[in-house]
Amino acid sequence: MMRRYLKTNDKRMKKSTILFGLVMMLFIACSEDEVKTDETDPFLPITGLQIPKQELAGNEITLQGKGFDKDCRIQLQLNGGNVFDTEIVTRGEESLVFRTPLLETGFYVIILNQKDKTYRIGGINLTREGIAAGDIEAYGVLGEENSEVYPISISKKLKGELLFSLERGNTFCGGVVADSVWYYSNYYTKYDQNDYPIGQFYTIGAYDFRTKTNKTLQKDIAGFLAMGWMKGRLYIIQHSDGVCRMKEWADGTFRETMNFSYRVGRLITINEGIFLYDEAHEALVMSGRDLAGDTRKFVWVLDLVHPEIREIGGESEINFRMEVCGGAIYFFGEKVIDRDKGVIDTYVLRPENPTQWLFSELTPEVILSNVAFSSPVYLQQKKVVYAIDDRETILTYDVQSKRLTGGKWVNSGMVGLFVLE
Repeated sequence: MMRRYLKTNDKRMKKSTILFGLVMMLFIACSEDEVKTDETDPFLPITGLQIPKQELAGNEITLQGKGFDKDCRIQLQLNGGNVFDTEIVTRGEESLVFRTPLLETGFYVIILNQKDKTYRIGGINLTREGIAAGDIEAYGVLGEENSEVYPISISKKLKGELLFSLERGNTFCGGVVADSVWYYSNYYTKYDQNDYPIGQFYTIGAYDFRTKTNKTLQKDIAGFLAMGWMKGRLYIIQHSDGVCRMKEWADGTFRETMNFSYRVGRLITINEGIFLYDEAHEALVMSGRDLAGDTRKFVWVLDLVHPEIREIGGESEINFRMEVCGGAIYFFGEKVIDRDKGVIDTYVLRPENPTQWLFSELTPEVILSNVAFSSPVYLQQKKVVYAIDDRETILTYDVQSKRLTGGKWVNSGMVGLFVLE
């Protein structure tokens, strides 16, 4: 059984890719710093405020900033719930240190009580060390570059111990899980002697959960477009000189099995760098964006019987992502409602034929208001879809009730997820 890798993207585009019109361009969410800084809010009494994103419950927490009064108090509120007092350890001219009680894990609003006024100055994720095997729901990828992989519990908002690290210096892309092996891709930009970018080159790796071993399948792949699992094999698609080549991983190498003409513009990106295989229609489905001009969105179908790419969906303003949920291919379409305010709605679609449909002819199962839904991944055991919204926030969508459930894991630190089943 194949499961998707999840990662956040669409938020940054490397100039080198635009300059050279590279075919493949993956967007990964800009990782936040280890602290959150607020120096612009005129209503806060603290200047230069810096708050750690995550700390262990019961530990001392340091807030950087000027303006903490000698009699101030810090409280924590659990995501709209109960309010808890903390112990002030030290107060300095440019910092305050407090200790939390041994609270349950979750996202807490930090409340500053000072001079008879109350200020909500930010938030922090409190975690616990370690994670029980029975609590592991997924695996999280932290960091675009120098990425690390951890077991996590999304419902309990817990991160376990480091599982392994990916290749240093590369930018993380995406991947798939099949037969207890996670196949992933990342890339680096090559520069000439004058520090001028000359292209992006990809690495395909594999982590085997049965043997706990990580290995590189192939390095320095040029023109990488997408990867996926089909008929018990890993495949990649590469592009060069107007031709796409599909290659199968077998006997320790990638061997070409098919090629077909490529008739669209060169400035395109396939979302998460993956495709899905639709066995019933003997076709591959992938989605992405044409970066030339007005950044048009598309959904593609590659007919494997008569190799040719055709476009479906009929909607160039909605950025679709896909995932197999209970045997059916779902499409999660993000539409910008208010660009200035960053408001995005997500349309959840389940077409009867995932290789032939129009957005205008389908009724969404639900419209998730003010929610982005990058790179969904399905957990069969709980019949839920995990996805990443803005600010590395993990969402949980219940396929049966057709609504978001379980609360948000705000500032989780994750830029990607995948599941094993």
